[in-house]
Amino acid sequence: MNNLTQIIQQYKADTESVYNTWFVDNDEYLGDEERNKFKKNILKRQKEIQEEKLAENLLN
Repeated sequence: MNNLTQIIQQYKADTESVYNTWFVDNDEYLGDEERNKFKKNILKRQKEIQEEKLAENLLN
């Protein structure tokens, strides 16, 4: 998990990354409707991943 944390920190620190150019204090790229759809899809995918992990744990 330490490597993942390091990767995330590097990504967030990169001022030219999509994270910083699209999502941090920038209303220019995504309007409210698009941002809400994006967040909804992220939450949906997080739930799917959690369900996949749960199913995998039950099989093991």
